[in-house]
Amino acid sequence: VSSPPFTLVLSNPPYIPPSHMASLQAEVRDHEPTVALRGWDEDGVGAYRVLAQQLASDEMLLPGGRVVVEVG
Repeated sequence: VSSPPFTLVLSNPPYIPPSHMASLQAEVRDHEPTVALRGWDEDGVGAYRVLAQQLASDEMLLPGGRVVVEVG
């Protein structure tokens, strides 16, 4: 892992609201680690908020840098 600033940030944070965990397909719910699926807060997107705050305030990206994240 390098130190900032980066040319690319790639992230697949958890984003499933805790209230939706029970309704996931069994193939997902029963075989993926819960920590990889369940979001950090009630709406599931707390990790995205933290990432966005860090990218905005910490000079994490070089000019022209890219951020790629997985979303629902």
